[in-house]
Amino acid sequence: MQTTSPETWLPQRLVKVATSLGELCREPVEFSIEPRATEEAVQQIEMEIGRNIPRQLYQFFLNVSAQFEFDWYFDRDFVQRLPDRLQNVRGGYVDFSLSSLDAFWTNWSADWEQRFTVEQRSPNSKIKYEFHNLFPIHQDGGGNSLVLVIDGPNEGAVLIQGFEDLGMANARLASSFDSFLDIWSKLGFAGPDPLALRPFYDEKADSLLLDLPTSKEWRSLCGIESV
Repeated sequence: MQTTSPETWLPQRLVKVATSLGELCREPVEFSIEPRATEEAVQQIEMEIGRNIPRQLYQFFLNVSAQFEFDWYFDRDFVQRLPDRLQNVRGGYVDFSLSSLDAFWTNWSADWEQRFTVEQRSPNSKIKYEFHNLFPIHQDGGGNSLVLVIDGPNEGAVLIQGFEDLGMANARLASSFDSFLDIWSKLGFAGPDPLALRPFYDEKADSLLLDLPTSKEWRSLCGIESV
């Protein structure tokens, strides 16, 4: 899926999605987007973690924002009215932050270095990802991580590493970071835990898709079908 750089659409889209979701949420949707990072700031973080930041993420911090956050949670009554297939989509949390990468890296390394080789569980692929070819970009409170593939046949792809075995352990969510942001934002930044993303994931395509019936239904329910 091809998309333009997030710098051309992300700020405006955040406002649109927050406005639509805010009408359904228990509390106001919280979101912020900070100014771009300097190259010196990005290089300082690279020195602290001892690794180069993947090019896609590096360019995001330089050209879009040093940090953006988006946080929402549905009202309980609204969740109870959702169809069963969407009952696990109860909120969304985003924190893409340059300043958080050091902590992400430390926590992720502690969880995953022991495993070293991670096999993607996918019906159409048996790719094995080496620890040193993955880079964590996001974590939630449940131990689930989003990672970028930095080498190999799926280079540039965004994967989810989750502890729930829902056929999504180390599944590919999108072919690139920019594409992932585009799709995820059009899904209202649901999740990113596997339970919440599962209704929008297509096993055959090994990707999140907007044209799945559940994706279309979700976007309509949230009033974000035109985003």
